[in-house]
Amino acid sequence: MSRRSLEGFGIGYFYFRHDDRTQQDAHHVVASLLKQLLIQLGTLPPDLIRIYNEENKGNPGIDTEILDLLFSCSLQFASTWIVFDGLDECTSQQQTAIISLTTQFCSADKAMRVLLTSQPQLLQLVEQVQPAMCQEISATTEDLTTFVMTKLACRYPELEEMIVESILDDIDGMYALTAPLNFLIG
Repeated sequence: MSRRSLEGFGIGYFYFRHDDRTQQDAHHVVASLLKQLLIQLGTLPPDLIRIYNEENKGNPGIDTEILDLLFSCSLQFASTWIVFDGLDECTSQQQTAIISLTTQFCSADKAMRVLLTSQPQLLQLVEQVQPAMCQEISATTEDLTTFVMTKLACRYPELEEMIVESILDDIDGMYALTAPLNFLIG
């Protein structure tokens, strides 16, 4: 897609990593999304400069102010999409906070569109976001076999078949949450 075809759309993305949980709390997530939207807008709001100056004087910015800035920036786009990838990689406390954020993002007055991916064990938590549509997604056996074989690249020819079978036996799929539903249909 060209930059021109994306005009009017704000896009923020956050990938949750199992090996870097210290940077995945709600504050860091919101700050990362805000940075991404600001880059797309090409401007810095005066409130952001004020918050930055206060943090440098030893007064940490208030999370609600940063969240309000994110909402304000999102409203400058015709449509804003937020992608959360790998919610299951967070701690349970972080998962709850991200679900709360997602609910706020999808509220009628914010009207952000959210795509959230997770393993099936979090489906009950993810379904708390309303309105929402959950869709199970999974790769085919052929897709997974090709992927694993490519990664192995014949380094362990005697183990390839056993590794592929072991991985395929443990695959349970994953879920994607898309919200708010009324914006996806309309």
